[in-house]
Amino acid sequence: MNSKYGCLGETPGDEDMSRNGEGRSWFEFRPAFEKARDANRMRHAEAYAALTHDLIDRFSRSPRILDLGCGDCRDMARVLRYSYVESYLGVDIDGEALRRATENTAGLSVPHGFFLGGYDDALAMAGAEYDVIWLGMLLHHLSGEKKKELFKLAAVVLRPGGVVLAHAQVLQGEETRDGYMGRLSVVCRPGWSELSASEKDLVLSHWTRHGHQENPSVLAGMAAMAGFWTMEVLWNDPDRFYAVLAFVK
Repeated sequence: MNSKYGCLGETPGDEDMSRNGEGRSWFEFRPAFEKARDANRMRHAEAYAALTHDLIDRFSRSPRILDLGCGDCRDMARVLRYSYVESYLGVDIDGEALRRATENTAGLSVPHGFFLGGYDDALAMAGAEYDVIWLGMLLHHLSGEKKKELFKLAAVVLRPGGVVLAHAQVLQGEETRDGYMGRLSVVCRPGWSELSASEKDLVLSHWTRHGHQENPSVLAGMAAMAGFWTMEVLWNDPDRFYAVLAFVK
């Protein structure tokens, strides 16, 4: 693999593109998302640190990584720089994000490449050749049925002992999705000073419309039906909005 990215058929137009099946909304949401990410509001720093530690602790061999919804790879580039990884493939439907990902991973010694297309396309085309499937803030965008489908496809793509690792929004206890968004609103509106009021509205409305957050135990059940034997919680943020979960094949 190399640092170029390919295209599955023709590149779709903006009216058809989606990052995770969301249509134009991702492209409207992205600037506010990136501001919040720069301020570590979604705990990317801790999540990718947890990923780095798990790669070191879990594998005796250098793992092969498939990153679904990789975005611009700014955080992943640090993981690849400081981990012993055999190869890396990033997948996203946002061509501009992949252009930036190519820049952010330039000069890495790890063999790496990018695929322009949907996560389902990438999983359907891959053989049983990966040790890690990384889902960075992807799961909560998928409906229950799509999550089940993803786990089934992932089980086929992973080699024995492989793992799905996910940085995800998660519900707590008997919390509902509305309850989750209510908690997040209480933190976001007075506290996310890097965003304007309208940008905060955009972030919260985006996650309300497109959020399919689940309790980790529900995700564990979905994964078990697809053949994963256990789920581990590798990290939780102090406010219990986000977690890094490991689903082990």
